[in-house]
Amino acid sequence: MDLLSGTLGAGQFSLELVLAWTALFVVVMLGMEHLIVNPVERRLTAWRPEVNVWRR
Repeated sequence: MDLLSGTLGAGQFSLELVLAWTALFVVVMLGMEHLIVNPVERRLTAWRPEVNVWRR
């Protein structure tokens, strides 16, 4: 936390800054998931037959 909080001192942090970094992290991770991980996973598992798990 001290790395992100900057000059506020040991043990003190700016809640706004922590929330901003958290939101940025979430956006970056979701972007990586949709732009990199999903296409790679789809390509690597293309040989497997599709299974319908939501049967009624």
